[in-house]
Amino acid sequence: MSKDSIKSPHGGIQGIIDMLRVMPADEQAKLITNLAARDPELAKQLREKLPRFEDITKLSAAELQEIFRQMPTRTIAISFRGMTPELLADLLNKLPKRLADEIKEQIQDIGPQPMNLVKEAQNQVAGQISIIRKGK
Repeated sequence: MSKDSIKSPHGGIQGIIDMLRVMPADEQAKLITNLAARDPELAKQLREKLPRFEDITKLSAAELQEIFRQMPTRTIAISFRGMTPELLADLLNKLPKRLADEIKEQIQDIGPQPMNLVKEAQNQVAGQISIIRKGK
């Protein structure tokens, strides 16, 4: 891929990111890994700009609350099913007690979920992280 095509008015890096956002996370990772073999700089730029679910740990309490206002609690709870207990506890400690209790209760109520649903919910959260970052 030539550098000229990346800077074209037809999408550029943002266009690639928009396409990657609709892909499952494992396919995104494979594509970026393959791209890194051909164009390491572009792969690096994409990794830096493409939100991942794990980025939720880097958000402030206010940003977390914004995500919870914009998304159904059930989707958030499903996305959290894939987290380690330690990471979940750290994340919930950033939230007001009432909201943290609501999330914990929802996680318990939904019980175990298929990994594909967890990944789908995590991708939705990553998309919301991207929206919050754009608003900065």
